[in-house]
Amino acid sequence: MNFDELLKKAQGLAEEHSDKLESAADSLGDFAKTKFEGHDEQIDTAVQKVKDLIPNKE
Repeated sequence: MNFDELLKKAQGLAEEHSDKLESAADSLGDFAKTKFEGHDEQIDTAVQKVKDLIPNKE
């Protein structure tokens, strides 16, 4: 299996499970807020950027 095939498979899985990935990003953001108090806005921005990278089902 070459890199292009792996990439397509990963993209397909990410698209198929986009809802779970977005939920995980939210959970990670919530956890980070407990460890880095006072940085909620920066954490929210980072979480949103990650979620923007997740392909959605269309």
